[in-house]
Amino acid sequence: MFPHLLFNVLCIFLMMLPGFIAVRSGFFSRPTVTELSRILVNFIYPCFIFYAIINSFTFNELVGRWTLPAGSLGIMITGYLIGLAAVGFIRFRTADEEKSFLFQSLLNNYSFLPLPLVMFLFGEKGAAALIFSSFGAELTVWTVGVFILRGHRLSMKNLAHLLTPPMISLYSSVLFLWILSVLEGNGCFTGHGNLAPYANYTLNTLKIIGSATIPLAMIVAGARIAMIDLSGFNNSRVWILTCLRLIVIPLAALSILKLVGLPEDTEKILMIVAVMPTSIASIMMSEIYGGDKEFMTVTVVSSHLLSIITIPVLLSLYMH
Repeated sequence: MFPHLLFNVLCIFLMMLPGFIAVRSGFFSRPTVTELSRILVNFIYPCFIFYAIINSFTFNELVGRWTLPAGSLGIMITGYLIGLAAVGFIRFRTADEEKSFLFQSLLNNYSFLPLPLVMFLFGEKGAAALIFSSFGAELTVWTVGVFILRGHRLSMKNLAHLLTPPMISLYSSVLFLWILSVLEGNGCFTGHGNLAPYANYTLNTLKIIGSATIPLAMIVAGARIAMIDLSGFNNSRVWILTCLRLIVIPLAALSILKLVGLPEDTEKILMIVAVMPTSIASIMMSEIYGGDKEFMTVTVVSSHLLSIITIPVLLSLYMH
């Protein structure tokens, strides 16, 4: 299984190469990458979310898989608790570096990086399950995550970030499925195939637009990595965090997932989430809410590079 997983992971990272080259060659500027990110997050990804959820689940199936967002939340909290325990044994240069260490212990790349791997392994239904699981991670980011970066202070206005276009698309897809289930219960429909033709045309349009999500997300990720300043690798805390994020936290999360006894498909999706490196979005979060941007930047690079090996190794050990 290891060679198969390694090849898949390598292919995912190769998808980042066009973005990396475009920035390094001067073809993409920083504003261009920002605009591509906005198009991806505000338009293309929401289309992918809505179509994938609608096409893969009924409302009852979705409710029955509540363990997906709960599991994603649990993985993040596991990382936070391990980071919190490690902080007591580490001497940090600044308070911002300590906050950044804790934040990146909490947050990994729970959406765009695992998405192509899940698509490769489990297809569109697996991708829909991953998207549904991300609600737990989003809730954690905008509560516990901001709480950490704000110096353990939290404002309720941060929860407004749970109304971003991707999250609104997720809520809308769940609401749509609920309405559909009510109509089916009243004998109006007998299944998705009986939707009016114009509804099917609309869903196909969303599918076509949303199909750009994975390639564009990987190009943007590669471009953002290319813009990272690579100074600061001589910081021992960078390598401690990288070790925690890629080995210690995933091993703890994977062991817990095995003990809980989740359905096999749910367990495998959450396992993939658990082994991901630090989130590229953490750099943006540090700009908005504080933290050591240099520390976050370097750990993003170190964890992504080493995850090429750790992801297939850990998954081949735990995923059977």
